[in-house]
Amino acid sequence: MTDKIIIKNLTNFCRIGITPAERSEKQPLIIDVVLVQNLREAGLRDDIQKTINYAAVCNDVRLMLEQEYQTLEGIAETIATKIKHAYQPERISVCIKKPGALARKGARYAAVVIER
Repeated sequence: MTDKIIIKNLTNFCRIGITPAERSEKQPLIIDVVLVQNLREAGLRDDIQKTINYAAVCNDVRLMLEQEYQTLEGIAETIATKIKHAYQPERISVCIKKPGALARKGARYAAVVIER
């Protein structure tokens, strides 16, 4: 199956970092979520009840980012686990970008991608 719901460039702020100084201010994160799910029935019936409500997924992700995290991996795992449990897609992919994390090294962002 290749049906997918894609949420791209969901931008939010979160307290993230290894050191307390790094977590002292919220930092921007850019999040992509891909949900693999059979969308045939939803398309044939044009029925929101037969699909995953992507607005609700966005709201849930934003709520998860109200916590503090040390790593992008921790955020990605939290999002994947909770969204998979709540909406039961067949598969989920979560990409989290942290713009400026490696600016001194010449990179535009650091990112983590996980698939479950």
